Amino acid sequence: MSAPRSSWPRRAKLPLLALVSVWIVDRMRAPLSAAGIEFDKFRAILVNRLWLETRATHPDGSQLASPALGLAMVGAIAALSGVFAGLVALATGDVMLWLLAGLGMWGLWLLLLTLGHFANLLVDGVDIQALAGLPVRDRTMLAARLAHVGVYTLVLTACASIAPIALGAFVLPWTSVLIVYPLGALLTAVWVVGGVATLFAIALRVFGVRHFQRLTFWLQVSGGALVVLVLQLAPQLLPRRELLAVAEHSVFVRALVPALCFENLDRVLRGSRETEDFVLSALALALPLAVTALGLFLARGRYIAALSDAGVATVSGARGFRPSWLARQGLARCSSPSARATFGWALALMRREKTFLRGVAPQAVLFLTMIVISVAAPSREVGRFDASYAPLSLYMMAFATATGFFVAEFSEHARARVQFEVLPARSMSALLEGAAKALIVGFALPLLAATALVTAAVAGPRHWPSVALAAAGTLWLQLGLARRVLTKLPFSAAPGAMPPPERVAWMLAILVPVAGLVLAHLAFALHPAALAAGIAFYAWRAHAAWRALERIQPQRR
Repeated sequence: MSAPRSSWPRRAKLPLLALVSVWIVDRMRAPLSAAGIEFDKFRAILVNRLWLETRATHPDGSQLASPALGLAMVGAIAALSGVFAGLVALATGDVMLWLLAGLGMWGLWLLLLTLGHFANLLVDGVDIQALAGLPVRDRTMLAARLAHVGVYTLVLTACASIAPIALGAFVLPWTSVLIVYPLGALLTAVWVVGGVATLFAIALRVFGVRHFQRLTFWLQVSGGALVVLVLQLAPQLLPRRELLAVAEHSVFVRALVPALCFENLDRVLRGSRETEDFVLSALALALPLAVTALGLFLARGRYIAALSDAGVATVSGARGFRPSWLARQGLARCSSPSARATFGWALALMRREKTFLRGVAPQAVLFLTMIVISVAAPSREVGRFDASYAPLSLYMMAFATATGFFVAEFSEHARARVQFEVLPARSMSALLEGAAKALIVGFALPLLAATALVTAAVAGPRHWPSVALAAAGTLWLQLGLARRVLTKLPFSAAPGAMPPPERVAWMLAILVPVAGLVLAHLAFALHPAALAAGIAFYAWRAHAAWRALERIQPQRR
């Protein structure tokens, strides 16, 4: 810590959230030390990471956005997700359904968020270059990373619990509302984050340091899609009533579902003396902590080596910079040498940048899986799906595209951005043009094409013109988003724990043009001539939007 009169920034000046987090950590010194964690080093690593994320300015003088606004916006979404559980409590007065709806939805939402975003903090190697040579244990390092994730998870858990507790207080016992649900939400979060960390630790022990980054990348990619598939297929194989009956009477199933275990805890607090209730209540309290402790135990001796491995950036498996035919077409349609140079640079980084790949691939696969399920899974009432609505799912890819555009801003090698200050470029707009076109050609267009092919195969030849209309409209929207969103040079900012507030705002704002395109699609689909006219119109607008990428206005520093 520097002197009070020093011009150096003081690391003691942390925001309220970080100060409260450190205060809670200080109260846990004894159990953490008993678990084999070097507390002083653990605290120093955690405080340093929080300070780096929450400081007001960067060493080069540029302003940094505080994660507080982004956290507040995500917290608002989490709070809205709990309204359904509160309504279930008011409508049924059933504690089991209330806990299943509230804790189940929160656990699912947090699992997808952890696999898609928070898991990146567990494999981030930015500060390892400074810490790898210091005498710190792997267990201490992983515990600091888990605590870092836990700071934000705790806030989101509190937000997600507001509506279920507030609405449930009108019809449910006070022990359920004030004890069982808050404790259940907290331990569900511990279960999810600790479970993902343990899964990564198992992968490290089984496959070793060399394959750790690549394997955890594919676990992130496939994890969210697998969760969605299970949730969609389970009701198809078993009716809803049978699922509830199994969950209510099967001890083995209840032991695997945290929300059901906490229903047994509620029974114990209300006077039950059944052995089954005591056993399942003990499992509800002990399993989340045991799973997290198992992850800390398995990470010993190899975790820091896995994060500091020199080959961590090659998670994409790419072996060269030879562009594809589509990339060559995009390169030929750049307006200047500066744009062509930035096009090749951005296209190469897209295949190798770990931050981009881990931020985009899980979300893209998750959206693709949801689209396929939404158009291919038969309705419970009808027993089949209406193929005429299948093309509408293509418009959902606008959200995956926007996610990719925002994630492309960040890089674990953001310090290298100073090299652009010596480039002989006439304007920043030329650099942004090349980067935007590279992201369109290398990311947005292939993702859209793959989704369109899958949708066309599911819908059948009769609906191929409608698929073409949806693809052309989505491409137009993607190009418009690129011009509005990509106003900063990509791969030039350090990633943070929470998404920037403008990212959350844009994801909500995209709902408006997507809804407009869906309504326009339904109107064009009324007649074959209108359908052909719609395809031609979208193609014309997409071409104009591609040319407009030459006039991107850079964001002022």
